This record gives sequence, structure tokens and C-alpha cells, in this order.
Amino acid sequence: HPALQANKDVLWHSEQRPLSRSKRGFNDPLFADQWYLVNQLRTGNDLNITGVWGQNVTGRGVIISIVDDGVEMDHPDLKDSYSAAGSIDLNGHDKDPSPRYDKENSNHHGTRCAGEIVAHPNNSVCGVGVSYGAQVSGTRVLDGDVTDSMEASAFGYAPNVNDIYSCSWG
Repeated sequence: HPALQANKDVLWHSEQRPLSRSKRGFNDPLFADQWYLVNQLRTGNDLNITGVWGQNVTGRGVIISIVDDGVEMDHPDLKDSYSAAGSIDLNGHDKDPSPRYDKENSNHHGTRCAGEIVAHPNNSVCGVGVSYGAQVSGTRVLDGDVTDSMEASAFGYAPNVNDIYSCSWG
């Protein structure tokens, strides 16, 4: 300001200028539909997760095994979070937990569950995972006959790798 510059008693001054700031948002096309993460219509009716994310708590360092009908490890929202070391296919007897797609496209539940947990933010794909900094492994066990011993194997597979075993079998 010119009056301050001309005043010999003012040694230093700085003019404050308002800055335009934008709220953190995500460019993922389905994020707006994830009302359980951020509910714009009914404030408080969500997981109240944004405050946790603001503290940089995103699941980093945690591996969650999805025990289900398979996990599509090459999905664009999952591939960077995939842990092969914690994965197994108990139906196909190998290490690839990819779902076996059929005419009805019925084996997609495990992939959806994995996305709810670790889908990467700001990649313009699908939505945002509640623990998007975590990793996910897949345990394919629900794509065929299942025995008690298979279920036990699923929940005991790679305990030195997997921190959490998640199953939402209904």
C-alpha cells in the first residue's frame, strides 16, 4: 500500500491477498454415488472417513485378503494395490485368484468387495476405496464346491502376509 511505503516508521509491510482454495475432491466417476463415504444429502449419515483421510490414515501398510469368488487383480482400480504373496485360488489349485467368468457373469463379488476397500482415488476409474492406501490379496474359494477344510485354509493362508481376512458372504 502506498501510504505504508511512504511512512518512515513502518520498516516492513505485506499486503494480505485472498487465495482461492478448492476442497479436496476425487475425479473418479462413481465417487459421487458413494454416499456412505461422503453424504452430501444427509450430513452425518456416512462413515465420517474424510477426517481420517485428512490425517493421512488410508490403510497404508495393511494387506486385506478378500475371501470370495475371486479378485480381478488386473482391474485398473486394483492392480497397483494387488498383493500376489497373499493370494491363492483354492478352487483352481493355483496362485491366481482371478474370477472365472461365465455366461451370467456371476463371479464379480470379490472384485467389487476389493474395490470398496482399496480402489485408487483420482484415476478417473470407478470409485474410491475406504482404505485406498492399503493392499489387497485374493482368496478364490466360492467358485465351486466348498468344504470346511477349504474355508479353514482360506482363513489361514499366508498369515505372515495378510493382516485382515474379509468375507461378505451374505
